[in-house]
Amino acid sequence: MIEALLTRLLGDALAMPGKFIDIATADVVSALLVAMGGLLVTVALGLFGGLALGAGIDLFRSPRIGRRHPRGD
Repeated sequence: MIEALLTRLLGDALAMPGKFIDIATADVVSALLVAMGGLLVTVALGLFGGLALGAGIDLFRSPRIGRRHPRGD
């Protein structure tokens, strides 16, 4: 049951670029929509990757970096 699902999912994922090419070459508007969708997905993944990288760095960064608080003497 799970093997059939994974096999179908992998097969569909491998067939998807060909379907996108068929759609994108249908007319100019379709090509523009596919390009804009790809651009939006790429920008969103880049921003999310940057945020995730910053959060990962912040986990291991020393909390002493930056300004020090004044003493209360």
